[in-house]
Amino acid sequence: MNNVNAIKAPYLCYGCGTCNVVCSRQAITMCYDDIGRLGPTINKSKCTDCGLCYNHCPGLDLKGIQLPDTEDKYVGHIENVYIGKAVDESIYRNAQSGGLVTATVKYLLENGKIEAAVMCRVENAVEYTPRTVVVTKIEELYSCQKSSYVPIDIVSALKQCEQYHSIAIVGTGCHIQGVNALQHFNKKYKEKIIYKLGLICDRTLCKTATEVLY
Repeated sequence: MNNVNAIKAPYLCYGCGTCNVVCSRQAITMCYDDIGRLGPTINKSKCTDCGLCYNHCPGLDLKGIQLPDTEDKYVGHIENVYIGKAVDESIYRNAQSGGLVTATVKYLLENGKIEAAVMCRVENAVEYTPRTVVVTKIEELYSCQKSSYVPIDIVSALKQCEQYHSIAIVGTGCHIQGVNALQHFNKKYKEKIIYKLGLICDRTLCKTATEVLY
């Protein structure tokens, strides 16, 4: 019970990549299995069973930090509800759902509120290969538009953000829960991650199912 294999085995793993970030031994690699589920693979020669990955896992949420018992676990906590779209036509025309996330990240970068943003983009449209990217320039944002319906370990990209002091992270609810866990246990991430932009997600398809549909 001292590593994420105990979470992966009963299919409680989100594939978010939080365990990959907290492992100081570099013993975890995020991999797709034969049917395209994303999850951690542990290098047993490096793993010391320290328990960090297990304790941080949002799929288990040992500390109950995601939602208090008074909240509906399937709805979450809602303060207000708004609807909108990007007013920048170049963003809006290239968007899938109005372009609000891209417009928001653009504003944050332009106004010096963040140094970088962790996002996702499809690298190979033929093979439908998504990857996490760290965006620091406005022109890089446009290639990150449109949703990628495949499991991807967004949180893992935080390993590439050591040099930045203020970042935004864009991800689905599972990714944001992983970030919440990191911020709860680690002051560095609490100070570094200034903005969390959550995307609506109905369910996660495995990568092979996405490839067939694509």
